[in-house]
Amino acid sequence: MKLFTKYNRINLGITIGIFMLSSFAFSVLLYYVLLNEVDNSLKIEQREIEAYIAEHGKLPEPMQLTNQKSSFTPIDRPLSKRKFIDVRMDSNGDHGSKNGRQLIFSTRVSNRLYRVEVVKSLEETEDLVRSIIIITLSTILLILVATLLINRIVLKRLWLPFYNTLSVMKKFKLGQHNSLQFEPSNLDEFAFMNKTLKEVTDNADKEYTLLKEFTENASHELQTPLAIIRTKLDLLIQDESLTEHHLRHLQGAYDAVQKMSRLNQSLLLLAKIENNQFHSTEYINLRDFLHDKIDELDELFADKHLKVAQKLAEAHITINPILCEILFNNLLANGIRHNHENGCISLDLSAGKCIISNSGIPNPLDNSRIFNRFYTSQFNTDHHGLGLAIIKQICDVSNIAISYHYNNGIHSFELSW
Repeated sequence: MKLFTKYNRINLGITIGIFMLSSFAFSVLLYYVLLNEVDNSLKIEQREIEAYIAEHGKLPEPMQLTNQKSSFTPIDRPLSKRKFIDVRMDSNGDHGSKNGRQLIFSTRVSNRLYRVEVVKSLEETEDLVRSIIIITLSTILLILVATLLINRIVLKRLWLPFYNTLSVMKKFKLGQHNSLQFEPSNLDEFAFMNKTLKEVTDNADKEYTLLKEFTENASHELQTPLAIIRTKLDLLIQDESLTEHHLRHLQGAYDAVQKMSRLNQSLLLLAKIENNQFHSTEYINLRDFLHDKIDELDELFADKHLKVAQKLAEAHITINPILCEILFNNLLANGIRHNHENGCISLDLSAGKCIISNSGIPNPLDNSRIFNRFYTSQFNTDHHGLGLAIIKQICDVSNIAISYHYNNGIHSFELSW
């Protein structure tokens, strides 16, 4: 939900609540004000009746009008006080469907007491209240609609600099040395946000560049001493005067140097992938590519007596060719390295999907950590654990989804794009 939508809903809900309570209070107050006017009118009727009796010494004629009625009934005792009550009346003055207001009091005429009842219809009062309420509610509805439209228009314009800033941030990439250029804003909050984002991204870009240069330089600088150590070890191993005990120690050192060299190359490759140094892409015919790749690895398959099953349909992918080479080299190398003698390996290629499966250890790998760096299973501790991390990194930068499955001793990696 967008911020201004949520704000509109909260604002509209509160406004409607306030208006409804205000309307209810206003209608109740208005009704009682008009009712008081009717009571005052009845009091005037009482004074007129009493004045008529005082002047003529007799009761006036009972009144039977559409909206007013008066009646006189002899009584034995005077009423304690006059009172106002609500009654129902019809157009003939009898009890019926219309609301009315009745005044009851007592008066004396020639030593006789009479109960006087005067009723006035409240129809006009109720019509007036109803009309005022309709006008008020219509005005409130108009105000709400106008407020909603104004809020949407005004808020969209107010938040426009924010969305412009987001658009600029989406285009920002580390390592490109492009300083962000935001549109100027006359709102202090957005101007401060743009200034802060510019400072943060500039600092992040500088630190990223320094880290990238350090990683590349460190990896390249390590290559030379590693190569020298490996050469010296090669010469020592070839020395015929060495004993078998010495040769075993030298071979262990040589293997460690080889592992360190592979680790250094893998880390350098990961750094290059993360730094987006393989940004160019090509439209590759994957079926032909995998045919050639299987032919290249034919000797390695034969060395372990692996049965290769391939089901390659026509399929294409847009990817950097170097990364494509590394991706399938690593997947197939894993399928060979972690396989057993007389095992099997299969490739199933279809449009938008490729599944590479191989026999191997009789237990599934940890699916939650399999693509983590330096992860190795308990059955394979001779490797640095970066192969699958490199595969995952290539898939991420190439918009390829990768997943691992295990079923009855068969390990499968599924690629989809």
